[in-house]
Amino acid sequence: MSNRDDLNLLQACMQTLSKKDTKEERKIIVMAKDMVPVKENWEELGFRFTDIPGDDVLCIAKMPEGWSIRKSDYSMWIDIIDQNGLKRGTMFYKNTPYHKKAYMTLESRYKVCEDYTDNDQLKTIYFGNEQERLFVAGKVDLSHKLTWEEKLLMRFQEIKLKELARQFANENYPGWRNVNSYWDKEKDESNSRRLTI
Repeated sequence: MSNRDDLNLLQACMQTLSKKDTKEERKIIVMAKDMVPVKENWEELGFRFTDIPGDDVLCIAKMPEGWSIRKSDYSMWIDIIDQNGLKRGTMFYKNTPYHKKAYMTLESRYKVCEDYTDNDQLKTIYFGNEQERLFVAGKVDLSHKLTWEEKLLMRFQEIKLKELARQFANENYPGWRNVNSYWDKEKDESNSRRLTI
């Protein structure tokens, strides 16, 4: 079985296990047992987990109301979407005859990010996420025509820009590393500032 077949099988299994709860629709799906940061973080959000007898990698999960999954842009990955349509985490699943592995990760709403533009010639360093750039620290030239010394200088510039983005984050979004912070915009925006360059 190929990795694509494994992903299709997992998604089909997830769809098959979807069923209605007595009060609201919640999806019952197969998810990874290996959870980052820890299982308790997932349970705080409303996930409920049940072991699958004899399976060390996967478990059955009941998702919080309104949450869903969708196919990722990357093979073997699935995005975990909250009730507001925001990507809250990812799950990796690989099942080959010689290796079965799965894990899932909750993401912080905001983080220090990189974005490549102009045919990967420029790298933009910013704080935020794919939809919200709260602070752009600057750009790094990744031109293939740079000398070795210039590439080294660009690497140091990148490190400096990332540190600048982290400094902004620490001053304006002190809880940015917490996976449960800043998802409730009304509650959290009063405690932080937005700065876009």
